[in-house]
Amino acid sequence: MHIVIVTHGELANGLVDSVRLIMGEQENIWTFTLTHEMSIEDFGQRLQNQILSLCENDSVLVFTDLLLASPYNQAITCYKHLSDTNRLRVLTGVSLPMVLEAASLRLGDDSLENIAKSVTQVGKDGITDFLVSLEEKQIDINAL
Repeated sequence: MHIVIVTHGELANGLVDSVRLIMGEQENIWTFTLTHEMSIEDFGQRLQNQILSLCENDSVLVFTDLLLASPYNQAITCYKHLSDTNRLRVLTGVSLPMVLEAASLRLGDDSLENIAKSVTQVGKDGITDFLVSLEEKQIDINAL
């Protein structure tokens, strides 16, 4: 399985750098960054070419930063060019825990669909408010 991270600015590169710091070198992780100098059309064409090429022989999990923003919109256009849409999943709201989970799970034999579900849940579970968490666990902050 390939992982493609598509973001505004250098966020994608920073996420991959962090994954490598935590997990070591990773194969088949690709980044696409939209910068001020790029046209949306050129960015979209390069992204689509890469995703469609990867989908020819393997499954691809795409992470984007914002729902309905340019990186997301360009990634989802790939679906209309695929004869087998089960080879592609596009998730939005990328976070480091999500990418780490995907990098770990792809080493097993789970399906792309199951990996996408697990990664989505990790993203949701990774959002916490420290004080609310302490209250829920009935922990006094002064006891820390």
